[in-house]
Amino acid sequence: MRRPNFTECGDRYRSTNTLIEQYHYSGPVRLISPSPRTQITYHGCLALCGAGNEYYSWSIISATLTTWILPILGTLLQAPFESNAFWWTVKAINRWVDSPMSSMASILYHVEVSGKCALFSISRPATSRMRRLIPAVDMATNRLSRTSRANSVASATLSSS
Repeated sequence: MRRPNFTECGDRYRSTNTLIEQYHYSGPVRLISPSPRTQITYHGCLALCGAGNEYYSWSIISATLTTWILPILGTLLQAPFESNAFWWTVKAINRWVDSPMSSMASILYHVEVSGKCALFSISRPATSRMRRLIPAVDMATNRLSRTSRANSVASATLSSS
């Protein structure tokens, strides 16, 4: 079965006056002005174009996905979810979607908290390896030394006694 090309069918319909007289839609229309040159009946469409469908190209699909679907999905994933409380989550999402200001504040808060968590995980020193490298002040000479904390405490107590 051959797929219809609605652009070619539309051009053929608009350019032929006999097809317009034969297949134009003359019923009531709402919210647009009636125009026999651009409005065709279903039976006229079947006669001119044939049965079937015309799929969208990948460029149109990807543009729709990246401009509508993914942002909506990302916005919903940033919603304030309550753990193990379904109805509280539904109410919170209702309030959140209803108010653009609260949703923007929530998104910015989540971004700020995520940034702080990332900085905390980067700046947090390793426990045992880093303790040996903590600078300690030798109380006798008043100099900074890179000894272990236990050695610096022991030397400080020995030098003070």
